Amino acid sequence: MLFFVSLYLQQVNGYSALRTGLAMLPQTAVMIIAIFAGKSLISRLGARWVVIGGSAIATAGVAWLSRLPLHSAYPAHILGPTMIIGAGMGLMILPTSEAATAGIDHRDAGLASGLFNTSRQLGGAIGLAVLVTIADTSARHSHLTSLAASTVHGYRTALLVCAAISLAATFTGLLLPRETASGPVAGDTAV
Repeated sequence: MLFFVSLYLQQVNGYSALRTGLAMLPQTAVMIIAIFAGKSLISRLGARWVVIGGSAIATAGVAWLSRLPLHSAYPAHILGPTMIIGAGMGLMILPTSEAATAGIDHRDAGLASGLFNTSRQLGGAIGLAVLVTIADTSARHSHLTSLAASTVHGYRTALLVCAAISLAATFTGLLLPRETASGPVAGDTAV
């Protein structure tokens, strides 16, 4: 999402790199606040429900962002959805890490954490490559006469796919173990 928004702001709306970076700061601020909120919510609701809620919020933000117009107003078309996405992503950061390392023997915790971080980095790189391919293919086959219009069409398509992936992550969160007041239920992955 960040990749497409930064390209959209610079290539379609004519923002400088500095202005684009500044335009993304509110999302970062909301994400930081949401990380702290997620930390307190984990103890109340459990990692499973915080992941599901954060993913659902992020899905809503990406779906909203996928409606980018050819010429946008920053507050209406960029600021709102990116702040919602930041809130959802921030809520998910700690509980996904916690869920990935839950139940791991103390001596293997570093290995599990390393594997989790590696898979997150590889997943991001592969996901971006796939989404860029989708955006490019959609733009080239859009039959729109304007380069800017076909580019925005490609971004919209990629963002819709991103929203679908985020929605799938919401439902995948249901596979996380249920938790009790004393911690996760051993071997429980049912809904």
